[in-house]
Amino acid sequence: MILSTSEEIRVMFYLISFGVFCISSYDLIIMAIDKKTKTRNIILVIYSIMLLYITIKFSYKLASGYVPIHFILFMVIGFLIYITIRKSFIQGFKNFQKLKEIVLTK
Repeated sequence: MILSTSEEIRVMFYLISFGVFCISSYDLIIMAIDKKTKTRNIILVIYSIMLLYITIKFSYKLASGYVPIHFILFMVIGFLIYITIRKSFIQGFKNFQKLKEIVLTK
């Protein structure tokens, strides 16, 4: 099935957004579980398997039953975009944790 140009642009936007989502959610899990333990590793493996399943379902649904060739390219672009804004994301998460501690202690 050949997609129109506007549909291809929509797919590219979704793939880049999904790439940002994947790497940022993985980062959140790593930040939420501070200690390097076996439990953390098990949680990361389970999360990675679930994310892989969601990614496959997402790509099939998005592209009407096929995985586009440029799927990996645009997910990597999403990863790179996230890496450039990662410092502000982590700082915002740390500020949120501080705010949560203040609210919960009062």
